[in-house]
Amino acid sequence: MKNELLKWAGERGYKIAWGPWHTVRDLYDEFSIRRSREELDGAFDRECLSFFSAPPQEQAGPPRWIILVALPRPAHSLTFRRDSKTARLLLPPTYVGYRATTRSVLEDLSRSVLGGKPVEPLAAPLKAIAARLGLVRYGRNNVTYAEEMGSYLQLVGGVTGEDLSGRAALPREPALLDACLNCTACVEACPTAAIPEDRFLLRAERCLVYFNERPEPFPPWVPEKAHRCAIGCMACQLVCPANRGLLRVERDAAVFSDEETRRILSPDATEDDPLVRSAREKLAALGLTEPGPLLWRNARAALARWPAG
Repeated sequence: MKNELLKWAGERGYKIAWGPWHTVRDLYDEFSIRRSREELDGAFDRECLSFFSAPPQEQAGPPRWIILVALPRPAHSLTFRRDSKTARLLLPPTYVGYRATTRSVLEDLSRSVLGGKPVEPLAAPLKAIAARLGLVRYGRNNVTYAEEMGSYLQLVGGVTGEDLSGRAALPREPALLDACLNCTACVEACPTAAIPEDRFLLRAERCLVYFNERPEPFPPWVPEKAHRCAIGCMACQLVCPANRGLLRVERDAAVFSDEETRRILSPDATEDDPLVRSAREKLAALGLTEPGPLLWRNARAALARWPAG
C-alpha cells in the first residue's frame, strides 16, 4: 500500500503522509493545555477554535488511519473595471473551489488506490495534523509550507479503515522552516503586527484574515494600506523567501463590468440588486467559500482610493 500511495501522489504532483488516528486526539489534548496556560486570546478561541473543544469520536471496529495530502494551488484575481481603468484583487489559494477540490482528491484516492473503498473527509485541524506527520513545516507566520509548493497549497485530509501501518509517519513535534531562523521578512511585512518576534504562536486575534472573514466593521487601528485582497491577506507570504518563484496566479477569474463594479463598491448596495446578483453569480461559479457581502466590503476597503487621476 505504501508504494501505491506514494506513486499516486507523485504522479499528480502531490505530497502525502499518513499516520495513526491517535494523532488527532493528541492534538486536541495539546489545545486543552494551551487553553489552561491562557496562550490563546479568549474571544478568538471562542469564535474560531470551538471545533477544538472535543475531538472527532473514534468509531468501533478496526483501527482507523488518517491520510493527509498537500497539493499545489494557485491564487486567483478578481478584476474590477471602472472609468476605463482596471484593478485586480487577489483571492489567496484555497478560497476558490476548496470543497470541490477536497471531494475530488478523496474520490480519486479511493478509486485509484483503495479499490473504491470510501475515504471519509477528516473534520479536524489539518494544518496542525499535517505538521505532526511531517508533511508540512511551519513558517514564522504560522502558515504551512511543503517542498516545491511553498505555502501555496491546499491540505486534504481523509480517514480510512484500511491498514496503513507500513511506513506510517510517527507523530512528531511541528518543525519550523530552516529559512525562518534568521529571517524576519514576514514580521516586518505584516500590516497589523500579528506576527510576534518573542514567541512562535501567531497573535491570530490581530491577523487581518480574522477581521475580513467577519461581517463586523474593521477595528479603527487596522491601517488602510492593509487591505489588498478580496478576502484573506497574503502580505507575509508574498515577501517570504521560501515562496520565491512559486506563486501562480490565474488572472481574471471573475471580471466585473463598470456597472457591476460601481454597484458592488457602493456602500448602499443590497444583495437583491440585479447588478449585485449578477456579480454574485460570478463568485458562485468559482465555488468560493465566503459570501458575497464580505467580499464587497473588503473590496471597498481595498479600492477606496481607486480610480484616482
